[in-house]
Order: sequence, then C-alpha cells, then structure tokens
Amino acid sequence: MLRDNIIAVHGIMGHPHRTWTCRNGGNLWLRDFLPNKIPTSRILTYGYPANLKSRSTLTISDIAQNLLGQLRAFGCGHDRPLVFIGHDIGGLVIKAALLNARESDNPIWGRTIGIMFMAVPHRGSTLADHSSFNMCVAKMFMSVSGTLLNQLRTGSSYVEDLSSRFDSIRCSQASPSIVSVFESQETPLSSFETEKGIRVLLLGRGTKLVVSQKSASLDFSEGYSISGADHITLCQFPDDKDEGYLRVVKSLQQLTKIK
Repeated sequence: MLRDNIIAVHGIMGHPHRTWTCRNGGNLWLRDFLPNKIPTSRILTYGYPANLKSRSTLTISDIAQNLLGQLRAFGCGHDRPLVFIGHDIGGLVIKAALLNARESDNPIWGRTIGIMFMAVPHRGSTLADHSSFNMCVAKMFMSVSGTLLNQLRTGSSYVEDLSSRFDSIRCSQASPSIVSVFESQETPLSSFETEKGIRVLLLGRGTKLVVSQKSASLDFSEGYSISGADHITLCQFPDDKDEGYLRVVKSLQQLTKIK
C-alpha cells in the first residue's frame, strides 16, 4: 500500500529523467533502485523549461506555481505525506512552492514531511555571476533564461528574500525535516547537455565548483558531501550498491519515516 509521495525536481539545464540517470549504464535510480528500498512511496518527477534551447521567461516563482498545479492534478497532498528532492534550482523551486502553499492555505505545506536539497544554491551560484561566467554558449543554442540566471547570482535579492522567508517558517510546528547533500568535486564546463541529451558547446576553461558547500548549507539542517561527485553526478548513481546512493537512500528512509 502506498503511504507517501516522493517528488523530484531537477535544476537548471536539467531534465525530469536524465538529471537522475547515470550516464554509465543508464540507470534512473528513482525508478530502478529506490522503489525496492522505499516500497510504500509513489515516486514522481517534475519537469519545466530549463534547457539551453529554451526561450522561456519563467521565473522560479512561476515554476513553483506550476509545480503546485501539477501536484494538485496528480492528487498529491490531500491524503498522503510528501517528500521533495530538489537538485540545483529545483530546491529553490520547492522552497518557493512551499512558501506559496503555506501562505495560501494549500494542503501541500501541511503534508510535506521532508525535503532533500542536493547542491541547492541557497545563497546563489558563482557560475551565474557575469564576472565569473567566463564561458560562451554558441549562438545556435541560444542561452539559459536570463531571468533564471539573474535570480541565481550570488547575493541576488530574490535568493536572499526566499531564504529569509523560508527560514522564518522553519520555526513553525509543522515544518518538514531537511537534509542537504553537497557536491565534492568541480564540474567540467562541458558537462551540461540540452534536453535531448546532446553535449552542448560550452567555451570555457577547465572545471568549476558550481554550488559551494557554503551556499548549499542551511544552518538548521544536517548535511554531507558525496565523495567523488560533481554537480551533475551528485544525483546519478551507477547501481544500488554505490556508496553515495546508499547514503542518500538512508536519508530518504529517515525523511519518509521508513525504518
């Protein structure tokens, strides 16, 4: 019998399936491994325009509102508890959605019992800063939404306001349990892909830490790094015996109250 819902939200230049799929072997751990460890959960992924070809002008708040609409359409939040997994700005989308739900008496807030933030830029990402965004995307591919990049810059007013508002509701009695997962290696600048899985021509140098541990940390939650994982591979696991996967599963079991 299904007891709760787990909803995974990808980040910028991500995809509802490929973000969670290991390049070596093609295993989508949310589908191929996790149900064996948490059999009482219905596992869903949420997608939105975030690829390099997108001309979308959606903001994080817009995406969050759409997420709430999709959850309502799937009947989530009415009877079963919810656990969210957010990678990159997917975590910011989750925070914005939960704030919206709480402020509008949407049952999603009260039903949310846990959140896993994976390399979420709570304080912005230096990769979005114009001063350090020293790569060019070939004109034929267009660029990532300027709106999203502006909201992601280090110290952006949007990110700071979102964090402040989210921190303030953490004191409420019904606030969810939270765990943060950090990247431990720099990411090759050529790792990002289009929504069709095509490697994009990014003209940059070497590697970069996309979201620092400082930005991905929350003062009121536990957190840990996945050894050998960069920003992309942090949420991709080759098999169900992978050390990083086992650690993530243990956290999700705790969030869903599975012993």
